[in-house]
Amino acid sequence: MRKMLLITLLLSLAAFPALADAYTDLEPGIVSVVAPQPIPLRAEPIYSAEPITYIATGMRLTLLDVSQETGWGYVRMHNTSEPYAQYGHIRLGGLRNGDYLSNDMLRVINTSPGDRLNLREKPTADSPSLGKYFTGTLVVNYDSVYHPQGEGYLRVKVGNQIGYMAKEYLAPSDSSSDSMLPTTTISNVGGTGGNLRGYPSLDGQLLDFYPNGTKVTILGVAHDGWCHVMVGGKTGFMRTELLQGQISFEAPTPMIAMDNNPGLFSLPNDAGQIISWVGGAPTAYVYGKLANGWAYVCLEGQWGYMRLDSLTTDLNYVTTESGAG
Repeated sequence: MRKMLLITLLLSLAAFPALADAYTDLEPGIVSVVAPQPIPLRAEPIYSAEPITYIATGMRLTLLDVSQETGWGYVRMHNTSEPYAQYGHIRLGGLRNGDYLSNDMLRVINTSPGDRLNLREKPTADSPSLGKYFTGTLVVNYDSVYHPQGEGYLRVKVGNQIGYMAKEYLAPSDSSSDSMLPTTTISNVGGTGGNLRGYPSLDGQLLDFYPNGTKVTILGVAHDGWCHVMVGGKTGFMRTELLQGQISFEAPTPMIAMDNNPGLFSLPNDAGQIISWVGGAPTAYVYGKLANGWAYVCLEGQWGYMRLDSLTTDLNYVTTESGAG
């Protein structure tokens, strides 16, 4: 029994190697959640206590009491007012004093219509990508100062995710660049709609449910079959398989439209509205292919569907990681 307790204690310490350094300076007052994933608010200061709710990255809280010995804090949430305010216990390692986020909004600006900007775990080009974001996505500047001419990476928040983006592909939010955010609809073949979740996991907080046919704006493509989306003013994650178009995390395939003047359609069938007729053999970037012989493409800044037989190359996606930054 003692051996089992010792092993459990050692594993707990290994899971939080820098925890003490993370919260020894915390003081009661306004704090911000800076953990990379939503963290649970619990009824008691123990891991086995049932979570009351999950608090997203960037949320402000009032830290009422700090226990340096146990690493737990007692907090009040700001999204409700008395007498309905929520109180609970939270691990201190995911908190920082003050309103940690700046108010600077930046916009993703990719240089090529086929590019998507990587949100990376660390500020290096070889760090894993948390998602790839289209031109027009708004991000919150997580650094204190934005340097337009600076090189390297900037710490940013997209939705409830925090990571690093290359500065050269970010611009002030009021820049005049066109948005290239694709839009699609929910199309759950085996069900009636799709769940919008707080982060890309089936265990993620359920934000809402939307029926088939609901319009969805895609901000970016996350890993493991998830898309970062905006639906009816709410931002969250949906399974890619639930969205018409099946946008891939891998690189889009550049393909050449044939000279027989094919159409760019609003739907993946002949009943869709014709967005434009395609002439002059331009490059279409294929982001997804459908079983009925249609492809979801970006063509000179416009999103829509084209017949696969109107494009000249095959649809084998490149397997290398793609994306600017």
